Amino acid sequence: MKISIIKDRILKLYKNKSILLVGAAAFWLLFWHLAAIKIALPVILPTPNSVITRLFELSSDTQFWITIIKSFVNITQGLIIGIIFGLFLAVFANKFLVVKVIATPFMATVKATPVASFIILILLWVPSNLLACFISFLIVLPIVYSNTYEGLKNINVELIEMAKVYKMSLIKRVRYIYIPSVIPFFVSAVTSAVGLAWKSGIAAEVIGRPVNAIGSRIADSKIYLETTDLFAWTLVVILISVCIEKFISYIVKLFRIKLAKVS
Repeated sequence: MKISIIKDRILKLYKNKSILLVGAAAFWLLFWHLAAIKIALPVILPTPNSVITRLFELSSDTQFWITIIKSFVNITQGLIIGIIFGLFLAVFANKFLVVKVIATPFMATVKATPVASFIILILLWVPSNLLACFISFLIVLPIVYSNTYEGLKNINVELIEMAKVYKMSLIKRVRYIYIPSVIPFFVSAVTSAVGLAWKSGIAAEVIGRPVNAIGSRIADSKIYLETTDLFAWTLVVILISVCIEKFISYIVKLFRIKLAKVS
């Protein structure tokens, strides 16, 4: 009897995603801590405690928040512009064959070209303070475009024909047919794009080294062998990326609820 109760409790814990995430995070933090102790060289691998302590020290400086805001604004601008352009370009490509023909080689080139090549090339054309915005835009554009286009192509043709037969207005067709069909593809694209936009944007800052940017701080940490600072700034990037993904997921959830009520 006791064994079955224990099994039930274990199964409940296993099904609880929050507990699993916390457990996984604790495991990797412990692994990191033990590895740092074993190596015993902070310049190679600092302990989690020292990194978190350094992060709190950095956060007490006003310049820390100015740096975060500047990087956030630059990368987020590129992200938003890339999402908007990718979305509208996919709509036009689905409607007009010539747009698809023209856009396909460009998107394929952007996907195949290494990010470092784009960073160095664009750095020749734009100031370093705009580099992160341009790079995040280029990375996000093909992801949103291809996923949204795929969603549009997978719409049930019979539903569209039926809507035309019953003379359903364009607004209603968009609301009841196009949006519900495209949303899963679009959300998947945006979720992937957020992480890639931040990775590529920070990489652009590391190479371009604009004033007051997270990437510049990471580059300085590497040059001066301040590994603890390097880990602290990297943790900042991860936290911001996760927060943005959660925020987008929340907005999408609210949108779906509103859409369901309207329909």
